[in-house]
Amino acid sequence: MDAFCIDLAKEFHAQHVDVRAYMDDCTITAPPAIAESVLAKALDLMRHYGFQPNLEKSAMTCKSPLSDHRPIVPFRPPTEEFVMLGVNITDNRCVAIEAREQLHRVDAGAG
Repeated sequence: MDAFCIDLAKEFHAQHVDVRAYMDDCTITAPPAIAESVLAKALDLMRHYGFQPNLEKSAMTCKSPLSDHRPIVPFRPPTEEFVMLGVNITDNRCVAIEAREQLHRVDAGAG
């Protein structure tokens, strides 16, 4: 999962995309304008690294649907409960921060 997070962070590092992961679950935040392209890239990367995303258990949460076409994953309004598995189980630093720090080291030529 670390490689997935790092690759997704690299792909969108200038566009305010954050990736948080715990075990084989992840939460991705992105600006609405690029949310669908981030989701599509995330699914491609997950499959590349051998994960099988469960689209029935996945959802996109935003204030309103992003487009008129059928989304890759179900849309859920922000009034529905949002759960990120593992967030209350561990006090370790999230992978997104570590990925961002590694990305900065690479950009600086140190990594």
